[in-house]
Amino acid sequence: MSETCCWITAALLFCLVTHSSGQEKNDFYTTVSTLSDLIQTEKEVKASLLYYTKRLKIVQDTVLNFVQDSQPYDDLTSPSDVFDYLKHPVHAFQLIKRMTAGLKTVEAQIKRMRKFDPLINIREMRKQRLLPWDEDFQGLATSLVTLQDIYALDFHELTKGHLHTEIPRNRTIPGRLPLNARDCLNISQVALRQGMYDLAVKWAEQAVAKGRRRRTGFNPQARTGQPSRGRRQEVR
Repeated sequence: MSETCCWITAALLFCLVTHSSGQEKNDFYTTVSTLSDLIQTEKEVKASLLYYTKRLKIVQDTVLNFVQDSQPYDDLTSPSDVFDYLKHPVHAFQLIKRMTAGLKTVEAQIKRMRKFDPLINIREMRKQRLLPWDEDFQGLATSLVTLQDIYALDFHELTKGHLHTEIPRNRTIPGRLPLNARDCLNISQVALRQGMYDLAVKWAEQAVAKGRRRRTGFNPQARTGQPSRGRRQEVR
């Protein structure tokens, strides 16, 4: 049991060791505690984005009210009819009002949105290193490639989110999130840039396999002869 715990600890620490070229004195996100802080930061970003969508809804409603507010001259087709319509002073007043005060209401809502631009906060968070940089992502991807190579992790299980190895003996650390085809391709590109050509090819093959299974609607249950949920519903 203690041997398993040691292996788990070593594997996790290895995964978390990333080096940011922009921060020579800091190994960013090298501990679980700093990753826990990142989860809290993610919640703040989500809240900011959610509030932004609410503001967008207000702007959308304002714009649609202006655009969809039909006017009597919308149905006028001939220039003479339009001319006769605008000779009426109240009609002229309403048109000028619409294109000044009415349009300014729309402009004001759009300008107000700039104050709630979440990109401002996100850029500041990234500047203060509260959010990871691209270098951190590249570093963690490199660590994952190296971890797979050192412990001979099963590629298929790894793409499903599980750490399975037979070194020094058969064991598995289950995970809850799989890697998709894009993830495998990104890791392959990182391995290629690091000169790990054989591993880059293997990760690319996993990306292709996952992409093919997604396009064909591959169902593992079909290989065992077990009907999928959808097929069971059809039988009923």
